[in-house]
Amino acid sequence: MKFSVNKFCIQLAKSEMSVIQLIELTGMSQKTISNVKCGKQKPNPRTIGKFAKAFNCSVEELLED
Repeated sequence: MKFSVNKFCIQLAKSEMSVIQLIELTGMSQKTISNVKCGKQKPNPRTIGKFAKAFNCSVEELLED
């Protein structure tokens, strides 16, 4: 299971959600989300699940093919 930063950014754009809204929905810090978005931090499976829930998408949609 390899997280795709590109797909994360696409889902963020498709959802028309701000980073602030994502912070509120996931309960994560701005630093964590920023690090994930920039590729500086790899999210663990639980974090990927939180992103999927916030974006209303499947976990697979956030993973590389």
